[in-house]
Amino acid sequence: MAPYWTIERWLQEAETSVRALLLAPASENAETGALPLAEQRAWDDFLGEIASFRAAVTAFTLGDGRSALAFCEEALAHLSPANLVARAEVAYAKSLAYHALGDIVPAIQSAREATTLAQAGGDISQIVAYTCRTAYSLRLQGKLHEVLQTAQLAVTRGTTSVGLPHAMVCWAYSMHADVLREWNRLDEALELALQGVQLSEQTETIVALYFAYSVLMRVYQARGEVDVARVAFQKSEVTLAQNYSPYRRDIFLIAEWVQFWLSSGEVDRATLWAHELAQQPREPSPLAREREEVARARILLAQEKPTEALSLLEPLRVGAQRQERWNHVIEMQVLQALAHSMGDEEQEALAILAQAVQLAEPEGYIRIIVDEGPPMARLLSRLREQEDRQVPTRYVDTLLAAFREAGGAH
Repeated sequence: MAPYWTIERWLQEAETSVRALLLAPASENAETGALPLAEQRAWDDFLGEIASFRAAVTAFTLGDGRSALAFCEEALAHLSPANLVARAEVAYAKSLAYHALGDIVPAIQSAREATTLAQAGGDISQIVAYTCRTAYSLRLQGKLHEVLQTAQLAVTRGTTSVGLPHAMVCWAYSMHADVLREWNRLDEALELALQGVQLSEQTETIVALYFAYSVLMRVYQARGEVDVARVAFQKSEVTLAQNYSPYRRDIFLIAEWVQFWLSSGEVDRATLWAHELAQQPREPSPLAREREEVARARILLAQEKPTEALSLLEPLRVGAQRQERWNHVIEMQVLQALAHSMGDEEQEALAILAQAVQLAEPEGYIRIIVDEGPPMARLLSRLREQEDRQVPTRYVDTLLAAFREAGGAH
């Protein structure tokens, strides 16, 4: 895939040429000085297709959600009602744009609209890709069971009658694996994560491969297999570099990468990344900036600076809660609990951990809590001792058992 600015230049040149054609007299109809009406409509439709592609590329590569939404409106002003493929692309671009803005509810709605339009248009690549986009957005909303169902649906839709999967099914394998990892079903997660990597490699689907390697890294890490986890991370990093976008790194990967560095003892690497981040222009995407700040909060905790970490996390949690990104809310509350505990504020730590547990229990979250290691295990044990009626004790017992299993694995 060409760099963003090259693609943008091509699209601008194409738009300029089409607009000039629409304004110029047509030799086929010199008396009226205009193109035949059917041809005008065809070229106008093409302008809509150009705008739809600009919207998708801008949202996916730069994370500039507001500009992408403006391109979407421009596209819809030109596209004919019958152009279902392009209209599906516009709905997909809207989903990407809302995602960049952190507005996960309209992101899910737009992804579902894109899938419906793609089904009407009969484009299997679109159908699978947009179904997977729906699954990914549902993941951020914290709907793990729906993610699993949607990922399985993408596999069904993208598998031929003789059992051959479409290239984009690799996304579904990776997201299915990530949910199983979260539920601590690590053997099943590993099998699916490897399937996602293998299909991405075979089909050279680079935009899915760095994500697939990152999921594989987290599965290996949860299994206590640090060396192969590091290999998976290195492959994720190398693959991203082939089609590098700071936005895609930050919105998909950076929080997990920093967590991996810190848990692997690579504090210097994490600190260097934070230093480099401070020297760079900020991302236009609010969600990418949030992911960066969550990663920074982890580094501050590793440096035993809980007050600074809390000052970062609280406004982020409020924003994530307002946008109903419950996966991120749970993550931030877990980090806030650790920060309060580090600052000898046990009651505050237990109170916010209780909130996280209540949010996490319906969807069966495990690794989001267990991956925080011994400090979280001690805090969770204290919460269990309180026997708070509002805290689901059977679920807390499940978490504590997972901690014991993780200790044995490590």
